[in-house]
Order: sequence, then structure tokens, then C-alpha cells
Amino acid sequence: MPPRKPQQPNDPDSKTSTDEFLQLIPDAVRYAYRTYDGLFNKDDMEDLAQSVALLLLEGDSQALRSFEGRAAKKTWLQRVTDHHALRLFSKRKKTVSLEGASPDDFPYQQRQEKEALAKELEDLLDELADELPPRIRELLALLLQDLDTEEIAKRMRIKPDSVSKLKRRLFDKAKEFFKSKGWE
Repeated sequence: MPPRKPQQPNDPDSKTSTDEFLQLIPDAVRYAYRTYDGLFNKDDMEDLAQSVALLLLEGDSQALRSFEGRAAKKTWLQRVTDHHALRLFSKRKKTVSLEGASPDDFPYQQRQEKEALAKELEDLLDELADELPPRIRELLALLLQDLDTEEIAKRMRIKPDSVSKLKRRLFDKAKEFFKSKGWE
């Protein structure tokens, strides 16, 4: 198969037209909106679509002329849109008016909840570790290092079967501990 000839939007022989790119913008903006989950709202989506359209058309379509046809039009435009979205929204102020806002308007709330949950889980793991016998506590530390059974056996100087038995005891104790704390 012969290599694809680079396409230039303003080339009369090219099937690529400015209109084709402009028609792809709404899909690219929707995808960027989903990708950067919650970084911007519906009004921002409209601003982004207009900004990308202007970017493609300004300077006698200079940005469009950079399209060489090495990627699909949709892929190329998506990269341009993603890049522009990040630049556009990183420049804006990080403040939000709380008037008329609902909890769903704050994407960072979910991250804060995850961080709080992770902290609570970390505290519970510390508490669990304090209640474990020394050998099982050592096993837990090695498991948290993401070591496999063979490596754990070498470090603890025991057989792999013994590691498996200790794991079972650890998991049983952890299950009982978390159940007593209301984590089922």
C-alpha cells in the first residue's frame, strides 16, 4: 500500500475541507468534556468549541494547514481540542461563585471524599497492624510492597506454603477486624 499523501485543507486536490473540521468540533469538545471530567461546565464547552473554531480559522487557517494527513481528521482535531482545552482552562481563575451552586457542581468534592476515605482506610490498616502478631505484621508489610509469594518466602525464611497459610490467617483477621469496624 503506498504511503498516504499529506493532505492540506486549502489544497484544491484535497478532500479535506474546513467545513469537515468544523463539523467535527462538537464531538471533539464533548469528548474533551468527558475526558477532563468536571473541569468545565456546559457554558465552557460552548466557549471551547468557539475557541477551537477560531483557532482553526485564524491567520488564513494556519492551524488547519498544519494537518498533514498522518492521522485521521477526527484524531488530529481531538488532540488540538484537548490541548486547547487544557491551555484555556489552566489560565482561568480557580475561584467559583457559590451562589446557586449545588454539590454536583464541584468535581473536587469526589476527590476529597476519596482522599478522606483513603486516610480512614490507612488509619484502620495501622490499627489492624498493631493488633497483629509480629509474623503476620511482617507478612503484611511485605504484601504492601507488592512482593510475590516466592519472594516473601525468601525474605521471611519460610516455605511458600507457610506464606500461603499466613496470608489466609491475615485475611481472616483483617476480615474480622474490618467487620467489627462496620466495613463489610
